[in-house]
Amino acid sequence: MRLGTDRRYLAGPAAASMRTMVRFLVLYKQPHDPAAFDRHYREIHIPLAKKLPGLRRYTISRDPGAVRGGEPYYLIAELPIRIAHAIAASQLPRHHEDPFDRMLIAQAFAEGLTVVTHDKRFEDYGVALLPA
Repeated sequence: MRLGTDRRYLAGPAAASMRTMVRFLVLYKQPHDPAAFDRHYREIHIPLAKKLPGLRRYTISRDPGAVRGGEPYYLIAELPIRIAHAIAASQLPRHHEDPFDRMLIAQAFAEGLTVVTHDKRFEDYGVALLPA
């Protein structure tokens, strides 16, 4: 499927950037131990996520409202990423379903990077790995 946009409403460098980026949203349910989750997220997760190739910014929303009548999420993270990376992730074989892992693998392929991980499932993709 090909999608188009009316370019009369998009102009200049900011518009060009918008046409090449998509938003990757991560929705976190209420953790069992919010203090431990927050500490790990702040000290480990955010610094790692900020190293993703092509990431322009990283924003989080705390205590967002319920979505479609369900339970409210604890935290929502928004990571604008390159469209090429999102397309590459969507075309990967379904060895496992973790969307963040799939994005890392797609970015590693697209940018010629080595992934540092202890997750054996990454081996199924044939991406360059360095055991953690």
